[in-house]
Amino acid sequence: MSGSQPDDASISGRATMSSPAGASPAVPSPVQTPTLHISRVLRHYKRPDVQEKMLAAASGREIGLRFGTGGFGKRPDVLNFSGDIMAAVAQGATSFHTSEERWHNPLDIRTEMTRREQDELRSGWDLVLDIDCPIFEYSRIAAELCVAVLRDHGVEPAVKFSGNKGFHIAVPWESFPSSIGNKQTSRLFPEAPRIIASYIKELIAEPLAGRIMEMDGIDGVKAKTGKSFAELTVKQEGMDVLNTDAFLEIDTVLLASRHLYRMPYSLHEKSGLVSTPINPDKVGKFKREMAAIERFKVSDFDFPGTGTPMQAEVLLKAAYERDSFNKAAASSLLQQAGQTGEWKPIGAKMPLETFPPCIHFILNGIEDG
Repeated sequence: MSGSQPDDASISGRATMSSPAGASPAVPSPVQTPTLHISRVLRHYKRPDVQEKMLAAASGREIGLRFGTGGFGKRPDVLNFSGDIMAAVAQGATSFHTSEERWHNPLDIRTEMTRREQDELRSGWDLVLDIDCPIFEYSRIAAELCVAVLRDHGVEPAVKFSGNKGFHIAVPWESFPSSIGNKQTSRLFPEAPRIIASYIKELIAEPLAGRIMEMDGIDGVKAKTGKSFAELTVKQEGMDVLNTDAFLEIDTVLLASRHLYRMPYSLHEKSGLVSTPINPDKVGKFKREMAAIERFKVSDFDFPGTGTPMQAEVLLKAAYERDSFNKAAASSLLQQAGQTGEWKPIGAKMPLETFPPCIHFILNGIEDG
């Protein structure tokens, strides 16, 4: 890209740039945020229908409590009874967060656990895609496309508004096969959900860029994101193409052991809105104001739901096949680079004992992010 910035008409590409309850620590109570007065928090969490849905979503999962802007409570924690919810709120909890992983007994989790110990304690995991973008309308488009891709693979996903400007898309553990090849699927965490998330991200990249450009054009995207033309575009086959990675993220890195996400019907401290499950067919019509404490309705749709046995088998296999293809292609490129002298492999191997203690902790599995 040279000197002057091109106008919309000069930009092209496939996404064409055409125009337009364990014990929690003692916390001072009440804990309030600018958008969440203690009276609103109490009124919300004391609703029996909200408590029922939250307890269902907490079953077999680790729970984390957030106390306004004061950080998180002690982990591991669980929710077994409605009284656990109200006890946490009485101590100042403003939001509840739950694990992607399912555990035989969440209270047996220890920070110093090895990967093998985690695998033995883990009973399964849910695939949870975290779509994060400062522009709500762009997040909504990404969520619609994720739903479409999952359905193309025979999977009926669950969808939840994150509570602020994003969405969570889930495929529950029950939908996955118990094994793939000779490996137990429950032990393929976090690599399996990361591989699936990367696969879905790759599939929606082009249509996502295309729909955003159709809606706003490059000037609109620049205005909304505050980013420059150079930051928003990449070269593909000689054409400038919108790079949605510059402003929209489908989280794969945070798919990690003991990573938590905001649980269904939890409040969001910044927005004051409810993280509510929604109809996957109506993602495109969802508006943030529908999740206001005074307006939202308990959904007929659960998150992450219970799924249908073996429904996600095709998805899992397709994602692994694509991952193998990408790795083979990358290996081939490295091999070619080595033959041309552009890159030379390092023959020496570093003994494991030479790595610092922090690397050994990482190799054993990271629990708290």
